[in-house]
Amino acid sequence: MTENDANLFLSQKEYTKALAIYQTLPVTGVILNQMGICYFSISDYENAILQFKKILTIKNNLPEVYNNIANCYVQLKKYKTAETCLLISIKLQSDNGTHFALGNIYFYMKNYTQSLYHYHQMTNLQDPPNLYNCSFSYLAQKDFLTGFSLYENRLKTQAICPQTNEPLRVEIPCIPNWNGQKYKHLLVIYEQGIGDNIQYFRFILQLSRKFPDRKITYFCKNTIAHLFSSFPNIQIVLHLSENIFDYKCYIMSLPFFLKIETISPLLENYISVKSNIWKIYFDSFSVKKIGFVHNGLLSSFIEKYIPLSNWHIFHDVHAHFFCLGKDIPESEKQNCPKNFSFLEDTGKPFEDTSQILCHLDLLISVDTAIVHLAGVQNKIPVWLLLGYGSDWRWFHGQEKHWYSNVELIRMTENKELSQLLPEIKKRL
Repeated sequence: MTENDANLFLSQKEYTKALAIYQTLPVTGVILNQMGICYFSISDYENAILQFKKILTIKNNLPEVYNNIANCYVQLKKYKTAETCLLISIKLQSDNGTHFALGNIYFYMKNYTQSLYHYHQMTNLQDPPNLYNCSFSYLAQKDFLTGFSLYENRLKTQAICPQTNEPLRVEIPCIPNWNGQKYKHLLVIYEQGIGDNIQYFRFILQLSRKFPDRKITYFCKNTIAHLFSSFPNIQIVLHLSENIFDYKCYIMSLPFFLKIETISPLLENYISVKSNIWKIYFDSFSVKKIGFVHNGLLSSFIEKYIPLSNWHIFHDVHAHFFCLGKDIPESEKQNCPKNFSFLEDTGKPFEDTSQILCHLDLLISVDTAIVHLAGVQNKIPVWLLLGYGSDWRWFHGQEKHWYSNVELIRMTENKELSQLLPEIKKRL
């Protein structure tokens, strides 16, 4: 078979078939590059790096090859090595793509000054996706007025979430967009993830109290609509049957319209726990009851996963551990220590979880929606395990900006998040 056949398989995303052909062909820079792309596409980053580095032995002044190598190191979370490759590339040729990649690298490493420097070197910075991306470095530095203003650029494109392959928001074109002007009845619309909406409901409440004579309807997904308490001028709906609204606004835009300059720990629990069927179950345990979540499901540069097997380190701790994760294979459950149990919602999402959190002594979790649920409820202490790369919302230090009961426990080095568990065991 020929190089054309391999290229056809590559274009059809049949990477393994393409590789099998490329490996039989005479070695050239082009073939090595195609092989590197194939290995990258099947997440074999080490082999991809190997192919790209072979190209540099043929010709060592190709900026795109250094960029490709950097992309591999980013996937491996080896940010310093990726930075080195990109700095070589930028010396060879300064372009928007390399500045964008460097801006991202420095953001991951929490060097926000350098991150913004490289974003601002881009000649296409004013494109809405780039301004949106730039917002996170400002937000992470707590420049909320600038950050939330730039964050509004997300609304200028209807992006698809790379983790869920679904639109990030519902479009309702028949209702005018709110620009902060006076309203009688405002429609606030759910967008993005479950944790985002649990966290940002505080801003709906803040807006409703700022204008108590005006109405707000929150158009919410059924995954969390049942969780929120009732408030006089806030109505929560799952469907829109008629247009009775002056304007619409997405929930993640509320900090921008409220002109938020500081964020401080929440003082009010707006989660409604509707029953207490778990009391008898938890009363049967005479030891400390510790909940944990080991998997954040959606993957990104933010580390949200510690293999369940690593949690076996707690097998000899005088406590009972309750895993609140979802969709855990039975084989993994069966291999767990005797002081482990597994609990899941049996009815509406998070309905059981919101009750369970009232009976635990502690929650230990990676960055998931349950952290926001437990933070708002404020019934128990939460230890949030954060990797070297973390969401802007948790900033850089130990301050408790969002919830008074959530303690941030961070990896200060770019190592596996599981390496926090021995420290957690010592604390316990």
